[in-house]
Amino acid sequence: MSSSKIVSDDYREIDFKIHYDYYGEKRCTMIGVSLRELLSLGYVGLEGLIQSQIRYLGRMPVLRIMYKDDENDFIDMMENNFKKFIRQVRSIQICDRAVVNLKVTEGSSPAGNKVGISDDRSKSKCVNVEQDPGPQARKGLDFPTLSQDSEAKSPQCLPPKKR
Repeated sequence: MSSSKIVSDDYREIDFKIHYDYYGEKRCTMIGVSLRELLSLGYVGLEGLIQSQIRYLGRMPVLRIMYKDDENDFIDMMENNFKKFIRQVRSIQICDRAVVNLKVTEGSSPAGNKVGISDDRSKSKCVNVEQDPGPQARKGLDFPTLSQDSEAKSPQCLPPKKR
């Protein structure tokens, strides 16, 4: 028998490639975490780990984290789908290609958006609210008219009409 240590998959380190924009420049940073540590961290702990390892992202109050699935699509990660993310990580681990791609931006994942509006609109200070304005009162303005045969006179102000 070999004297080499057999390491459980839970203790094997997974490399997370964190993709983010740094003042308009695309950046990528690697962070290594074991599956066991990832399971104990949970979603909030992973967010905290990313913020502690990458100072620029640490200055952001809220992160939006997305992971790349097996079809190369970026999927929004939230607390309620963290188990799906773990399944994805385990499938990557089995393939012996233990690199997980994460994209991180400022903002919140859809679950963190409590108002129910999209991220683009939530950054705006103005929100379009369509309402029925109802009937609008219109006041008519009385301007003196010049008859064609009279000379042009300087405009005169008329007193308001009595009701």
